[in-house]
Amino acid sequence: MPLSEHCPADLLLTGCTNGPSTLDRRFCPCIKSKSNVLVEVAHARALRSQQHETLVKISKTSSVSIISTRAVILVLILLLLGVAIGAIVEEDEQSNPLLFNKNEPDLFLEHASLTQFDRRGVLLSQITAERFTHYPLTDVTALQSPRIKLFIEREPNPWRINSTAGRLLPLSKYRKETVELWDEVNANRLHRDGTQTVITTAALTVFANENRAQSDEAVVITTSNSVTRASSMQAWLDSGQFELKGSASQPVTTRLEIERPSLAD
Repeated sequence: MPLSEHCPADLLLTGCTNGPSTLDRRFCPCIKSKSNVLVEVAHARALRSQQHETLVKISKTSSVSIISTRAVILVLILLLLGVAIGAIVEEDEQSNPLLFNKNEPDLFLEHASLTQFDRRGVLLSQITAERFTHYPLTDVTALQSPRIKLFIEREPNPWRINSTAGRLLPLSKYRKETVELWDEVNANRLHRDGTQTVITTAALTVFANENRAQSDEAVVITTSNSVTRASSMQAWLDSGQFELKGSASQPVTTRLEIERPSLAD
């Protein structure tokens, strides 16, 4: 058997200061110097480290690729779901036009009037307009050029109220039945003695069942001998009582117009 098989590398290198002798190299050619062995070990470790880094990079690249693929699939699913929902909604709207045009008017009346009586058959009010337009979603009736008559029991002349536009709000658990008027609102009544009371304002809310009216806009009340201005008003038209409120810009003021006798008299 060759000598190198009986002599491990450590045994041959133990007695050598500067490396194996010539004789040792001749009989053990497989033995290398310590420096060469260390270089090869370091080189092997470097190769392993590079292989590990390569594997880590490949693993990260694979993970990123998997995540990107899943994200693309998720986006495609969401887009398809949105298209499907849009198609279903569009089909429902086309099959049922009432869902698409919920607040389209369902009733028109031209040159019509609404007359209200009490339980005894006494005339209470009458609402006339050039056009009534009813909207079913809100149950509101728009009025074009409305004119209202509020009758007072045992009085020959009613209150006459007119404006450019308005709307009729039905009775509900949140409000009373009201008529809202705006744009050049004018309310007037001719009394038995021939005098007249005129109310002008930009907007007026009328409670026809109560013969009551109120306004949060500036009002002017004109009688035969006075002109009163206020920032808001509430009026009980049956009794002719007015509650007036003022503000910093429009206090309550009354100007009396007294007719003076002429010198000829």
